[in-house]
Amino acid sequence: LYLLELRGASLDESDNSIINGSLLMKIMELREEVEGASSDEELRPLLQSCEESIRELCKGIDNSFRANKIEDAKLLTAKLQYWKRIEERIVDKISSKT
Repeated sequence: LYLLELRGASLDESDNSIINGSLLMKIMELREEVEGASSDEELRPLLQSCEESIRELCKGIDNSFRANKIEDAKLLTAKLQYWKRIEERIVDKISSKT
């Protein structure tokens, strides 16, 4: 977010227009899976998948900044925020079970 702000492209939390419907649907489905999971064995694969998505998004953000594609970086950063929230929820749920 800070790097976007430095480039004059802040990301407004209320601006969901840059996120497509398929991503929102995927996030909603994943949230339902997380909430429905009752064991660490169910949560760990979800966490691994989420972490992989986060890694890929971070690579994409890095590449976008290097290529000075600020709008691409903005879109990927918005996606990253959704994935980070899911990751936090999974980690919280795993932690509450121990």
